[in-house]
Amino acid sequence: MRRNNKNLKVACGSLTVEAALVLPIFIYIMIAFLYFLQIIRLQEMLQNAITETGFFTAKYAYVYDYIKEYETEEPEDNKNLKENTSESSIEAAIAKTIDSTFYKIKMKDYLNVNLLNQFCIKGGYSGIHTNLSAFMDEEEAIDIILTYDIRLPLLFIHIKDIPMMQRVRLRGWSGHKVSVKTSSPDSTNGNEQMVYITQTGTVYHLYKDCTYLKLSIKEVNLSQVDALRNDSGGKYKKCNVCEGAMPPDLKTVYITNTGDRYHWNLSCSGLKRTILTVPISEIRDRSLCSRCGSKE
Repeated sequence: MRRNNKNLKVACGSLTVEAALVLPIFIYIMIAFLYFLQIIRLQEMLQNAITETGFFTAKYAYVYDYIKEYETEEPEDNKNLKENTSESSIEAAIAKTIDSTFYKIKMKDYLNVNLLNQFCIKGGYSGIHTNLSAFMDEEEAIDIILTYDIRLPLLFIHIKDIPMMQRVRLRGWSGHKVSVKTSSPDSTNGNEQMVYITQTGTVYHLYKDCTYLKLSIKEVNLSQVDALRNDSGGKYKKCNVCEGAMPPDLKTVYITNTGDRYHWNLSCSGLKRTILTVPISEIRDRSLCSRCGSKE
């Protein structure tokens, strides 16, 4: 009888030791699962907010398109100018900043910021960035991109912050324009057709608003550059043209959708593009732009 009691005590002691070893692991697994559910809920909240913000912004695309067309309308005497430069890089960057700031402010109408700050976003609502977003930039699209970091506050275990990105892209509601098609996009009665080229390009363009002629400048965090890709899926490398050495405390750089370099100097020539208007007989061995050709 005494031996049975002794064996029972040994068995109970073994179970206690096993429970002490297994219980912390079980608790950490449950905590990780709960945080996983919280991240899914967070993403759903943010996706709904940027979608509603996109729908709201898209309603003003027609007004923007009308103003843009009115401002860029040229008199007949100035249509054959040989050279016209693109928008100032600084002005484009400022416009980009205004667009991204508007998106972040408007998102508050569809979010409970106090509740959001209780989630596991590093820095709370202030840690959400919209600086990659654009308004009517390429293909007349409303493009809202969120970037933020997830921090898991687990004790005794250090897990690196998880970078997250969410995006919604929709076309601006600018309507459908019906125009009378002429023999060529920029030809006039008795005059040779005019096309558009860049100084270093290998193609010619039929339309001045072709997206390949536009440089979409975006301000991004230097720590995010390695994870970003351009429209061709390529990585961004350090610019060799930017004047001066890269500052050691640099936090933000500039990129373009079609480029493969990141710039720390906003006045870098790599962020500027000169567009030349020339007769089609002077294009030499240049081929037609694929996007302009698809519109024909």
